[in-house]
Amino acid sequence: MVAQILVVLLSCVPFQAAGEEAHAHTDDPPQQAGEMPTFPPASRLLLKEGTQVALKFAQKLSAKGAFVGEPVELVLAQDLKVGDVIVVKQGARVLGTVVAGKESEKKKKEARQLAMRIDFLRAGNTKIKLRGEKSAEGKRDKNAMIEGTVFLGLSGLLMTSGKHYEIAEGSPVTAYVDEDIELPALGP
Repeated sequence: MVAQILVVLLSCVPFQAAGEEAHAHTDDPPQQAGEMPTFPPASRLLLKEGTQVALKFAQKLSAKGAFVGEPVELVLAQDLKVGDVIVVKQGARVLGTVVAGKESEKKKKEARQLAMRIDFLRAGNTKIKLRGEKSAEGKRDKNAMIEGTVFLGLSGLLMTSGKHYEIAEGSPVTAYVDEDIELPALGP
């Protein structure tokens, strides 16, 4: 009788362990030895080289302070889309560089020209290379010219009649995607 009880107990133990293994395998996705589980790939879209990108300046740029090599910050003016799908949201950070301005930060004299180049757009951890340029329009400061003439006569007019170059914050600029790049879809 003890032998029969032992046989019954021993026969139940392997079935219980096998049942626990089967239950454990139903919770996990099926895997072969050494393989990681696979997940469906995220939807990625191709942003083509030459795609137009609308930007605006996030800062004021002036020939009085801008020096060659200085970074310039811009932002994406509207969502960047591939077809009808958004790949970069409006307001994303864009960086550029001053290419014409004062030769160094320490120079006191105002530059005779002001221009910058657009370098890249940052979308999360991805840098999207851009190409584009913006030059400042020169304008004369009429108030300074009048004041200079009143106080110093003709010499005051000559001293204040030079052009001042400036790009206002919020000024629009157009850039273009410099190379094809795949980006994840953010939304319709």
